[in-house]
Amino acid sequence: MRTATATRNDYAAALERLTSANRDAHDLAGLIDYFARILRGGWPDPDGPPLEAFPTAGQVRRTFERRTEALAHSASAWERLSFEYRELLTPPVELG
Repeated sequence: MRTATATRNDYAAALERLTSANRDAHDLAGLIDYFARILRGGWPDPDGPPLEAFPTAGQVRRTFERRTEALAHSASAWERLSFEYRELLTPPVELG
């Protein structure tokens, strides 16, 4: 049987993974938004990313999958926490 400390550590690690996945998804969304503005007629930023930086469908899919998996893992770790501990924390679905 796992200790309460180990379970809390698992949840903390799952949240770090979710935070990283959310950060990557946010960065990718910003990049897509940049190119979408150009496609809508906006001017490219001279300091902006080159056209070669446009994300591929595979990159978008992997980012989405990584975020989805991190959220599911966080939710699973959340369920293993004691009720008393969960009362003190924000559920991962509200963070992700």
